[in-house]
Amino acid sequence: MRLVSEASLIAALSLFVASSAAAQSPVRKVPLLPVESLASLSWQPLSSDAKGDGLRPRLPDAKDFAYAIDPKTNLVWFKVSVHEPLPERWFGINIAIDSDAQADNGLTWWGTNKFKLDRLASAYLYTGDGYWQGIAGVSDSEAAGKMLFTSVSENVRVAVDRAQNALLVGVPRADLGTAPTIRVIATVGSMMVNNDDIPNEGSATVKLTP
Repeated sequence: MRLVSEASLIAALSLFVASSAAAQSPVRKVPLLPVESLASLSWQPLSSDAKGDGLRPRLPDAKDFAYAIDPKTNLVWFKVSVHEPLPERWFGINIAIDSDAQADNGLTWWGTNKFKLDRLASAYLYTGDGYWQGIAGVSDSEAAGKMLFTSVSENVRVAVDRAQNALLVGVPRADLGTAPTIRVIATVGSMMVNNDDIPNEGSATVKLTP
């Protein structure tokens, strides 16, 4: 028996959308960007993660974390590859961001890594009738603490690379603050439940300027 069925996850998301968060973070169609359009990006490694250290064994388990900047679109892309093939019908990914170079302020991330975040880029998606839908966006720490995920922007782009078992999230540079560098962690899981942080402790540094 599967620990978490796709049907139960989709039903759970419906209940989530009916909550008070729905008014600010409604489910919407989120088209996936063809991963082939990102082939020219130069990826910089950020962290790697061991297999089997997530909270829920049946959910995606992070393997590698990297980023790339697309100068044409001014998007900062984050990529997390996982150890096993991705689920066909749902996934979740978050990028927690310290954008002000102050490690002791902001919302404490609710996963294993007790990183403090100023902003959170999220994509919680599942398949509809021939399309993807869910919640995708950037929030500040106050909104994230209330499970509102689009308080800053809905302009997050999402791609899936099934050949590399990877989830990709593109965040507008303007949504990451004005500092030349930021600190980040990522987490992957289902469309409702976070499972595995990368890195498990500390953070990775992203350089936003040449």
